Amino acid sequence: MLAVGTLLCSWYIGMQGIVPQAYAAGTVEVEVSASDTEIEQGQPFAITVRVRNRSSETRTENVVLHLHKTMSTQHISGDGRKSGSRIVWNDVQLRGNSRKTFTVSTSITKGDHGDRVTAMAVAGNAHDSVHITINDPADNVNAAKMLSISLNTSKTYAAPGSIVQFEVHLRNRGTETAKNIGVVLQAPDHLEFLSASNDADIGTTEVEWKNIHLQPNASLDMHVSARIGQNNQHGDRVTVTAIAEGKAAQADVRVWQPDFAVEQLQLFAFTEEDVHAPGEELEYTMRVRNLATRDERATLQAYIDEKTRFVSASENGMQFHRTLIVWENVDFKQGETKSFSLTVRIDDDAPPASAVRLGIMAGIDRKEIVTRIAAPPPPPIPPAAEPSAPQESADPPQPAAQEHLLLTLQASAEEAQPGSHISYAIRLLNTSDTPMQNTRVYVNVPENASITNAAGGNAEQGTLTWNIANLQPQETWNTTIQLHMAENLVHGNSQTVHVRAEVATDTVAQEWHTVRIVELLPQTGTAPSQITAQIVPVQPSAPSLIPPVPNRSIQLPRLPAWVFAAIATIGLAAGAGAGWFLLQREPA
Repeated sequence: MLAVGTLLCSWYIGMQGIVPQAYAAGTVEVEVSASDTEIEQGQPFAITVRVRNRSSETRTENVVLHLHKTMSTQHISGDGRKSGSRIVWNDVQLRGNSRKTFTVSTSITKGDHGDRVTAMAVAGNAHDSVHITINDPADNVNAAKMLSISLNTSKTYAAPGSIVQFEVHLRNRGTETAKNIGVVLQAPDHLEFLSASNDADIGTTEVEWKNIHLQPNASLDMHVSARIGQNNQHGDRVTVTAIAEGKAAQADVRVWQPDFAVEQLQLFAFTEEDVHAPGEELEYTMRVRNLATRDERATLQAYIDEKTRFVSASENGMQFHRTLIVWENVDFKQGETKSFSLTVRIDDDAPPASAVRLGIMAGIDRKEIVTRIAAPPPPPIPPAAEPSAPQESADPPQPAAQEHLLLTLQASAEEAQPGSHISYAIRLLNTSDTPMQNTRVYVNVPENASITNAAGGNAEQGTLTWNIANLQPQETWNTTIQLHMAENLVHGNSQTVHVRAEVATDTVAQEWHTVRIVELLPQTGTAPSQITAQIVPVQPSAPSLIPPVPNRSIQLPRLPAWVFAAIATIGLAAGAGAGWFLLQREPA
């Protein structure tokens, strides 16, 4: 009778459209919700699944979302896989007292007005469900159905503790004004919202904008600043979802952190040729050997040059970012050596004679390979002209400028963080015995940098220009400019400044200098009671594509216990003697 009563109650709840509360089994809880519970046929909407582990121990669970057979899936967050009408996230690691969020963008492909469909989420023995009702389009004539929403992020990968910017773009593509629009930006627990534009309400796991009005063909951009949680682990995916009136958009940020714990890996890297032409493919070979007396697991990272494009990588190497290639969780047996290959393509417009760098890191061992792009062939030598009678000229003869103008370019730093200022010193020397007239110096400023000090140069469309009317023999012309690196640059980017000198429209000298963009990663500290001496690593003289290795700590030996006991005994004796002396004194 009890079983029959339970079945009847379940049938009644389903018929009445009552959404049951999230059911928790043991220490795992699951909750499912929809961005809108009244949906038109074909209208996209989002379903969000939240799974929480309330215990203090790490648990591994499979998370399954059962969709109605009329639901069509457009996007699945994380590593979810679609199997029939189910979405499955396998082997989800739930750390103690943490929560993970999964989102699916879907729509209802068929159904009649008033029909109701159900989606159910299951994690372990816990489950929850949500009901969605189909509305006939005639019953929901609203300009909001013509809205479109997109979500962009300033970084596709970030280290724990770093700050990421998100931009929500909302547009009204209809012919009517959309009124009272609500927009929500949702994120998992391990992302901390710091600030938001447009008077948004900031919560723990979401940012909300209310009562937005958009005219026809108008758009609105909303910005959010957030910090990646320190508890995130290397390779985690942080998924953020923006929802507006049933429309949803998602953006993923991958968590990246070097493995500094593995110290006994030895890295070798090489390429067959040192000079390559623009458009050619360049293949690198890397070998990693485990010198430890035990098996190791490590991540191999390669930072390719901005002037190249990723083509392929062996051994399941994958592209984290345009300039970062990663081989994750590679197992090395004791004494084992493994080989990896990486192929890139040099850009067709890469500057001639410029350097192409590849930085590699395995554990704490770092290597850098520098090759060069071939210089253009020299111009053909014109045929000798017939001798003619000398003609008088008002101007003195110009010396061979290519041989007598010395141009140098130096930067105040080889590596810089996003938003930093870099100074560039430019020097032009006339080494000839005659004046050099009508010389011009040009500096091409990178696209992601702005000029903060032009040093008297004429700035126009990203180029600085100086006119030098007369450069005397052995005279030096010099100046120093300052550039501001953009805030949205990411780790592994590079900024190249190109300077050239021209005489009578002919380029006679040119130089390039590349600054690598790095981000400071969280450093591993020591306990307050420990006394440590920091050894500061020497910075390399050549620019590097690899982030700096964190400072190593040497723990000094602690004093024996008898030393502290002796000091304490002497202190007590001195205090007792001072007290006895004061008691013997007669009062005045």
